[in-house]
Amino acid sequence: MLKETKWIWIMKFNELKNIKAGLMAVLIFVLCNAATARDTPHIGPAVKPPSSMTEYCTGYDHDAYTDFIPTDESEYDYYQHAMVWKHLVNSGLGFDMPSWSFPLGVSQGDEAILDQLEAGGVFYDQSTGATVDPSGQWNEVVINDPATAAIFAAISIWAWSTPVYFNFQNVPTTNPQGLSSMLAVTHCVTLSVENSTTPPHIACGWDAASAEDMAIQAMNCPGLIIENVSMSYFTDYIFSGVGSYYTEADPSYPPIDGALFEVHYTDININADRYVVIDPPALDTDTPLNDLQNILEVSEILAANAKLRTAVSDQH
Repeated sequence: MLKETKWIWIMKFNELKNIKAGLMAVLIFVLCNAATARDTPHIGPAVKPPSSMTEYCTGYDHDAYTDFIPTDESEYDYYQHAMVWKHLVNSGLGFDMPSWSFPLGVSQGDEAILDQLEAGGVFYDQSTGATVDPSGQWNEVVINDPATAAIFAAISIWAWSTPVYFNFQNVPTTNPQGLSSMLAVTHCVTLSVENSTTPPHIACGWDAASAEDMAIQAMNCPGLIIENVSMSYFTDYIFSGVGSYYTEADPSYPPIDGALFEVHYTDININADRYVVIDPPALDTDTPLNDLQNILEVSEILAANAKLRTAVSDQH
C-alpha cells in the first residue's frame, strides 16, 4: 500500500511539473507576442547590394535645423523639431520657436497638439505680422507591427518627404554616448524587392491610379526586404529632478538593419498601441496615395510577405 501511494505522489508531481512547464510556455508565448505583433522572416546578409535596393529619404537636411536652435538651448524637443520641419517647407513665413513642451514620447493626441502649435502664433506673415496657419495637417496612425511601420514610413516619405516620428528604444551600438531613447525621427528607409531589379515603388505599384489597383499590385508584388532604417534619436535626460524631455541626438548614427528595427520598435509599455506621426500636405482622398487609410492597408499587405535584413553582427 505504501509503495502504491508513493507511485501516486510521483505521478502527481510529474503532472504538476508538466502543468508548470505548459504555463511557462504560454507565458513566454504571450510576452513574445506582446513585444512584436507578428514574426517577420529574417534574411541573412546580402552578398552584394540588391539591384532593386532603394533609399526613401525625407526632404529636409538635418544641418538646416542648426539655424533655428534657440540661443539659450542646445537642442530640440520633438514638438519643436516638428515645427522647424514645418517652417522649412514654408520658408516664406516668419517663425517663432515654441517653448519647450517636454513630451515623453509619441502618444495619442499628438496630431491635435501639433496642429494647435501651428495655428497658435508660431508662424506669421512677415509683412503684416498676422498669424498664419500653414496648409496641411498633422496625422497619427496606430501601427503595432514593425515591418508595417517601416514600409508605411517609406511610402509616406516617398510621397510627401515628411519626417516620421514614433517611439523607439535606442540601439546601444548606434549610440556611442550610451544615452537612452524612447523616440526617433526617421530620415531614410531602404527597401529592396526579392528576386527583382525593379525599385520597390515601381514593383509594388505605389503610384497606381486607384486604391483597388494599389492593393492588387501590393498583393502581387514580389517580397519586399526591409534593408535598413536611418533615424535620429531624441535622448532622455533628467531635467532639474522633475522629469525628462527628449532632444535630437547625433544624426550621424549609422542606419540599423531591418531585424534590429523589429526588436527596438516598441513603446515604454510593450502592451500599448504604437503611434506614428507624419506631416502630409492637405490630403485629397480622391487620390489613392493621399488616403492615409489606404496607404496603411497597402503597407499591411506588403508587410505580410516582407523579410527583414539581418546584418552579419546580428547573426548568432
